[in-house]
Amino acid sequence: MNPDPFAWKTLLAACLLASALLAGCGKDLEKEKFHVFLTNPEGKEEDLGIVTGLSQCRNKVRTRAQYQKYESWDYFCCLITDKSDCAKEYQ
Repeated sequence: MNPDPFAWKTLLAACLLASALLAGCGKDLEKEKFHVFLTNPEGKEEDLGIVTGLSQCRNKVRTRAQYQKYESWDYFCCLITDKSDCAKEYQ
């Protein structure tokens, strides 16, 4: 049985519309400032500074961990707001 092409097009259009509408929700995390923290293999937090954008936070941590040749590590990115230096943590 072949699927109805109209049904697939309708479903695709609905998914694209939902994605576009949801993209406008909340803050654009690529424009926000983040404080970057790397947890090294010994469990010590390393302050890596401040970056703009959640993807830059992840990139900075990954680059440092590779440079230090850490086999195991963790990280978190603190959203900086007018009211807090760590309003929310992201990974």
